[in-house]
Amino acid sequence: NYLIDYVIQNILSSKYFNKTNVILAAPTNHLNDNLCKYVKRKYGILVYRGSEENVFERVYDCSRLIKSDYNMRYTADNPFIDSNIINNFIDYFLKKNLDYLSTRTMDHTKKWKLVSEYPEGLSLEIYKTRILDKIKKYVNEKNKDYPTWNIYSGPRKFKIQGYKLMKNFSGYNFNGLRLTLDTKKDLNFLRKLIKLIRLKPGDKNFYKILNFKKKTKLKLTNFNVKSKLAYKIILER
Repeated sequence: NYLIDYVIQNILSSKYFNKTNVILAAPTNHLNDNLCKYVKRKYGILVYRGSEENVFERVYDCSRLIKSDYNMRYTADNPFIDSNIINNFIDYFLKKNLDYLSTRTMDHTKKWKLVSEYPEGLSLEIYKTRILDKIKKYVNEKNKDYPTWNIYSGPRKFKIQGYKLMKNFSGYNFNGLRLTLDTKKDLNFLRKLIKLIRLKPGDKNFYKILNFKKKTKLKLTNFNVKSKLAYKIILER
């Protein structure tokens, strides 16, 4: 299996998603050709190729391909988000009638005051589709890499929240736990984790990682845990 298998099967295991309402949004560069062919052949989901530089444009175009009142964005650098997290996350969003909800707070904006309760690698965000039309005119060279930037950091005010830690995870220690993929060393770490705990696509992998961590008392520390790469990127602009 590839890490993209974990991402897609996690989504397809959710009660909210199936092959008709999931889109892989990939850049048009040739580096993604094989990935897109693989995903389309294996899963039969819609694959959209768009701007590499303007991520907002790519996300916006995808939002118009499937008629839905809301979009959930799940980036491929987060392979271990359990389907039960996705289900509860969307349940909460709909129940509270929010404009925007995220599991991770945004370190690269001063306007987001909440503190994230989830470790890196569990990033989900969901928003009402119509919000993209309202923020489109505020997208610029500095924030186009972050398609929802102007929801939580722009001049317009929306009903936003950070998703609190699910009760199922209370009592677990997240110290040093980073499960995202930004670098080659991240990839090596995640591969070792998959082999060590025998993780499988679409399974309750985050629970498995936490239980293994608690049972063995291992730190499972990724060397990149304090790197905050996105934060550094946005500050350089």
